[in-house]
Amino acid sequence: MQGKAKLTSIPALKNADGLWIVNARDKANLFKESWGNKFVLRDFDCDDMFFFDPGPTHQHVIKCNSKVCERIMKKLKDDCSTGPDNTPARILKRIARYIAIPFTTLVRKMVEEDYWPDKWRVHRLMPSFKRNTFFEPGNYRNIHITSILSKIAERVIAHIFSRLLQQHGFGSQQWAYRKGRGSKDLLCFLLSAWILAICSGMKIGTY
Repeated sequence: MQGKAKLTSIPALKNADGLWIVNARDKANLFKESWGNKFVLRDFDCDDMFFFDPGPTHQHVIKCNSKVCERIMKKLKDDCSTGPDNTPARILKRIARYIAIPFTTLVRKMVEEDYWPDKWRVHRLMPSFKRNTFFEPGNYRNIHITSILSKIAERVIAHIFSRLLQQHGFGSQQWAYRKGRGSKDLLCFLLSAWILAICSGMKIGTY
């Protein structure tokens, strides 16, 4: 929603009772009701047979580097959307060299204690039209505007765990979520293997 009082970039919406909603606040509440029905989690079902000894704890294998954190901050785009904390990206870029070390210490502590700050769990939801009629709130998807500091922490942790998984977690048959591999590479590999098998006089079974 944009705006001053009653001004908004979203056209008039129609609620379940068939009434037209033109006020910005009422539109926001209508989106809240529509999206709230999609955010209901199913009951958690835990199957103990899939759990095993986790091995070494996080603090024994995780190495968090402040240089990585500083590099991620300096790569932020100036026009990056500001989250609920109202901290702009251009400010973080300018002070990256000064806050990289304390922020890295914070990320390391979060990993060790398996904790994510409550403030970073809050998002701004922006409606984006998908298809069909404009006046149906269900035809809009919600875009999460997250705190930029939260995004930086996610990227730092992703850098740590992705490298760990590359070295120890992924097997030779893992194609997704790996650097240098993807669906196109898998398709080329399979086609090459099938062509080689056919040229060798073998048959390819499909199902």
